[in-house]
Amino acid sequence: MKGRDNVPRRGPLLVVSNHINVTDPPIVGTSLPRVEMFMAKEELFRSKLTGAFLRGLGGFPVNRQKFDRAAMRQAQKTLEQGMVLIMFPEGARSKDACLQPARPGSAMVAFHSNVPILPVGIYGTEKIRVWAV
Repeated sequence: MKGRDNVPRRGPLLVVSNHINVTDPPIVGTSLPRVEMFMAKEELFRSKLTGAFLRGLGGFPVNRQKFDRAAMRQAQKTLEQGMVLIMFPEGARSKDACLQPARPGSAMVAFHSNVPILPVGIYGTEKIRVWAV
């Protein structure tokens, strides 16, 4: 990972990344030298097993079909507690490995939280073949 030395060791941090493959969230999360939380589509939390697994990794659900006040409150709370919040502004994996238009959620969190933002660019994970949810 290039630039890892530039990641603040403490204090709130908003990490925004593109999203190509189901492996991107754990890759980004394990690349950071900090404990983090991340938003994940609520559909992943419908299974008790998958939901428990994601919550254990610091995930919380977001309804991508509407403005999800609960998810936005959780995002703000995460940052207010001085933690790292990982968001994928595209809202879904890119099917062609090209950057997709961003949804407004991460920009809203950034605007209202006034915390440092770490942009992350992922490439190459489109070559990883895994079973995807």
